[in-house]
Amino acid sequence: LETALSDLAPGAISWINFQTLKYEKLLIKLTVDEMLESINVNFISNFMAIKTLVPKMISSKRGSFIFIDSTRATIGDVGWGAYSSSKLANVGLKKATVLEYGRFGVTCNTISVSFVDTPMWQEIPEKKQSQFLAAVPGKKMVDFKEINSTISYLLENRIVNGLTVNLDGGLTNGY
Repeated sequence: LETALSDLAPGAISWINFQTLKYEKLLIKLTVDEMLESINVNFISNFMAIKTLVPKMISSKRGSFIFIDSTRATIGDVGWGAYSSSKLANVGLKKATVLEYGRFGVTCNTISVSFVDTPMWQEIPEKKQSQFLAAVPGKKMVDFKEINSTISYLLENRIVNGLTVNLDGGLTNGY
């Protein structure tokens, strides 16, 4: 990915955030500290990147923020209140960034993925994994190459701003 970034936008500043934290707890069992930690990891890190990088992007007349979010967070699930809330907060952050800084050549987009073979996926029991994949019309997991090519697309096409690209095999069709 690093090579792809340097080839696409030499000298450009880009923030791509793959960081995520998910607790599987019912809301009434979730502690305030766990909710705050989820917000810090899933949202505040993007907010801080914008605060820090936008002035540099404005001076270079170019910059890109790409948030990696979850289609499952959009749909929601039992025990995912903190995860969904903290991930969906990025929607408002993206919209504000586009409106406030788009005129300076700054773009902000989201790649929303369904199921990827990550440590988070590996923590899910096999039976639940099978149920999740059965709900995907495309019946497959997202490949990292698909994520990389989408990142390249968003960095190459400067007119694309404020978009959410769902890499989910049709899971969010109709949402």
